[in-house]
Amino acid sequence: MTLKIMTNGLFIALFLLTSFGTVSAHNQASDNYTMPKDVLSNGGDKSNSSNYKMVATVGQYATRKGTANGNVLYPGFHHPANAPLTPLVKLVAVIDPSPVCNGEDFDVTIQAVIENSQPIDTVAINLGFDPAVLQINSLTNSGVLDFESVNNYNNGSIEFMAGVWMNPVPTQTFDIFTVNFTALQATETTLTYDTSQSSLTSEGESIPYFAENGQLTISNCFGYQVDLQRKTPKPDSSWETALDISIGTQTSATKYTDTCDENGQGNIALEGIVGNEDYICVKNVHTLANKVVAPIDISNIVDFGLLLEGDANGDNVLSVNDFSLVFASKDKCIGATGYNANANFNVDDCVDIDDAKFLMSPPTGNMGKTAECTWNADFDMLKSQHDSASTVTLSTTVIPTGLTAGDSFEYTIHVQADTQLVDTASAYLNFDPEQLQVNHLTAGDKFDFVLQEEFDNTNGQINFAAGVWNNDVPKGTFTLVTVNMTVLQADGEKTLTFNTTVPRQTEAVSGGESVIAPGEEGSEVIFEDDLAPATCQLYAVNDKGLNNSQFFTVSLDDFTISALGPMYDGHDIESLAIHPDTNMIYAASGDNVTNEKPGHFYRMDGETGKLFPVGSSGFKEIEDLAFSPDGTLYAWAKGDGLITINLTTGVGTLELPYNKPLIEGLTLKKNEGKVFFGAVGTELWQYDWDTDTLDVICPDKLLGETEALEITPEGLLLIGTHNVPFGLHAFDVETCQVIEPVETLSNKFNDVEGIAMPVAACGK
Repeated sequence: MTLKIMTNGLFIALFLLTSFGTVSAHNQASDNYTMPKDVLSNGGDKSNSSNYKMVATVGQYATRKGTANGNVLYPGFHHPANAPLTPLVKLVAVIDPSPVCNGEDFDVTIQAVIENSQPIDTVAINLGFDPAVLQINSLTNSGVLDFESVNNYNNGSIEFMAGVWMNPVPTQTFDIFTVNFTALQATETTLTYDTSQSSLTSEGESIPYFAENGQLTISNCFGYQVDLQRKTPKPDSSWETALDISIGTQTSATKYTDTCDENGQGNIALEGIVGNEDYICVKNVHTLANKVVAPIDISNIVDFGLLLEGDANGDNVLSVNDFSLVFASKDKCIGATGYNANANFNVDDCVDIDDAKFLMSPPTGNMGKTAECTWNADFDMLKSQHDSASTVTLSTTVIPTGLTAGDSFEYTIHVQADTQLVDTASAYLNFDPEQLQVNHLTAGDKFDFVLQEEFDNTNGQINFAAGVWNNDVPKGTFTLVTVNMTVLQADGEKTLTFNTTVPRQTEAVSGGESVIAPGEEGSEVIFEDDLAPATCQLYAVNDKGLNNSQFFTVSLDDFTISALGPMYDGHDIESLAIHPDTNMIYAASGDNVTNEKPGHFYRMDGETGKLFPVGSSGFKEIEDLAFSPDGTLYAWAKGDGLITINLTTGVGTLELPYNKPLIEGLTLKKNEGKVFFGAVGTELWQYDWDTDTLDVICPDKLLGETEALEITPEGLLLIGTHNVPFGLHAFDVETCQVIEPVETLSNKFNDVEGIAMPVAACGK
């Protein structure tokens, strides 16, 4: 038996007896106060006494303390096994501040968490701790229990005992006392209750309780400072910003979260240490991430730098996609339907033009900026995600031929959106600064909010981005920007190409989502006079399988067949045509494509067979192309009818609607007005534009399903037939007869989809 135990027990017994009048000391001398033997834990000498009330702590053994007139007082008894306890109070340790940092002072408050309004009038608490980890500085009674009898602490031990005297008895959760510690080392440690010497009572009755040991993690910490682009200068509540902070190496990082205060300051508790090769990345949900590189001195305040605003979609790239999200939430405030907090960059609870300006070019805004933090999965730069159904394309005007040094020209970039609404778009181009010089850019009139409008004649770059703010959201075909350029050298490669990678990513966006057709943002733009024209030979395209296209040529002298260029897998090129004056070659696709370009219009190099996308026709399937003598390009759009195609943009215009017949081959008579030949299965049809008559002129005279027509200067038809031994034949329109196979032009390809012969080249 120790003095400490005797003192605690005696205090509780005496305090309860005197405070609540349950039993007075002199009453214990009366023989009227006895108790049965089976109540006493160690027996009693007044077994016949009655009306006796025992003071006890339930749930633990009591140790005999003393007697009064033969009645033994015990501060504790065994709880009977047939009466299970339900703890009404939980003792917890509340740590402030958290996390606990090595070398700093912190408070631990012992709190009684009360259920069901359980009154507590007396407590006795004994706590142990590791003195090698924690140094105790003070112990302060909260004052709820105003009669304090014990307040002792030493190297590793805390003793506290108090009860109510003048104060009301607490029946709700309350703080008992607070201990102030100094953390001596970074480690894990525990504040441990000694339940054999701790108790809670009410009116002399012991209260079941659960003691939850205090688990402490003491960390190496560092303070930080971050600067934010806020509407109101610090200190201000808008600076209280949640941050994601990743600390580690290129391959391994630990992520922390913290909220800086109104001055942009905070504190981070590390799980380990910062090494010489580590660096820190910090990001808010709508800012770019900043990177702090080694060496990092965590003994001083670490400066996280200025976090640039504008990352509405969280991909660490400030682009037109972010502006589109701002526009989608325009003039909406917190609580309104459609309000996007991630677009409220200046944190004033409303999305307005001030937020949009964050996405203009520097120095006004931050457009085009990216983060260096790419190793953490949460901070990866995300490439634009294209929907497989996206059909928006960018097209360009044809650059004039015959330009010499000193000549200037206009170069216009169009958005071809058909029925798709587009609220934001960008065009980033690269060029050879030794060959070309940009003079100025002129924005189109559909987008009224210009985000970027700049060019660099040293590095050969054009950067243009714009979106809608007050204008109606456009669709169809419209001008994005016109570039005025000057040729510096007559010779050399004068190619322009769209840039496809962040941060200079050519895009078309609606509601924050990319709607540009896959691959269209990277279409190569080339000077027309850099494309090789057709020479005097037959050009054709053969279909292999469902949609793989192979161009080939046929010599008109000896009928030698030569493949031209690579196999274009999944392109489904259905038609060819050659301009009657320039000899430039054009092609168009059907709908069985795997490159997401159905009904697409192309230019082709006559020497290499290389395809250059121009743009979508706006029709799902082009069956054949045919030039009229005046240079108008006609095409048959399956299921729609006869259309004309703009050579600059590729956009088709419906001229004569026809759902039937399903014409697959198309050509015009030479120098006879607008008289078209069309192939329908094995039949040859003729349409006269002037008389608006459509007739079958050669019923069932073609060898099979005919998919391509071209007319020679002599008036013979060249026909491409699907899956017959000889896929390319000559046909006499006057007699409706196929020229015999011995005179066929080809027997190598058996599924010819398009045929074209250069009139001008062969007429020289």
